[in-house]
Amino acid sequence: MPDTIIHTIPDAYYGGAVPKKVPHKEAPEIGLIPGKPTKTPRKISPKVLFISAVSILFVAVVGGSVWYFTRGLREAPAVPTPAPEVTPTPPAVEVPPPAPEIPELPPALPPVAPPTLPAQPTATQDTDSDGLSDLEENLYGSQSSVPDTDNDGFLDGHEVFNLYNPSGIAPERLEAAGFAVRFISSTYRYEILYPKPWTIAGDIASREVIFQSATGESILVSVIDNPENTTARAYAASNFQSAEISDWTTNKAGLPGIFAKEGATLRGVFAGQGFIYVVLYGTAVEGAYKRTFEMMLNSVRIMN
Repeated sequence: MPDTIIHTIPDAYYGGAVPKKVPHKEAPEIGLIPGKPTKTPRKISPKVLFISAVSILFVAVVGGSVWYFTRGLREAPAVPTPAPEVTPTPPAVEVPPPAPEIPELPPALPPVAPPTLPAQPTATQDTDSDGLSDLEENLYGSQSSVPDTDNDGFLDGHEVFNLYNPSGIAPERLEAAGFAVRFISSTYRYEILYPKPWTIAGDIASREVIFQSATGESILVSVIDNPENTTARAYAASNFQSAEISDWTTNKAGLPGIFAKEGATLRGVFAGQGFIYVVLYGTAVEGAYKRTFEMMLNSVRIMN
């Protein structure tokens, strides 16, 4: 049997009553408070809108830049593919070309002898044969190629031997012409001339005085005590036994003497009151200053 539906009448209609109309109330405006006046909404200024737009744009740019520059960190690095191993190819062996044939050389020629050169002048050379070596010609201003430089009829060597200037036209002494200097020993009472370019070595007051040339040649004057007044020949005979001894006639001062030659060593010996005077020319090159040595012997003067 179906369920029975029961209809009931609302209480307002009981007894034939007609329900009263309830006056309709309008809904209040949203956002308004009853009893207060309604406010007009505020407008947003353009400046605020501009700042907001710029801020949004700045955030967008920064965010985009961060995303762009960090993408490499987000991506996994690619693993490099190993290169395939390459087996080196051995270099090709170069085959040297065959050596060229060497032609046969003609037989060697005999050596050519160098040309013969003229002999070089030596220290004793006397080119013009005037009695002065070429070295001595430089001492006295004469010419080595002219035997009589001043053309006065006397050879240059002869004039020097006699104490004259070989390059002067008129008779002139070597000392006056400035080619010789006089050495005087007051201690041992003698005088002697020597070439002006030469120097004196040692103490001039000593018993031995050396006159030195620019080429190393030298002439020594030695004074020896002679208390018994021995003659020059007797002294030479007892002291130079292996020498060739000859008399020296007289020199320009009228002084007799002895000339002794022993190899390349030449000596002149003079006797004075209480002294023997020995003039010695020892040289490895015989004759370089032989005429100068004779000039010095010819100039010796003893003051008794």
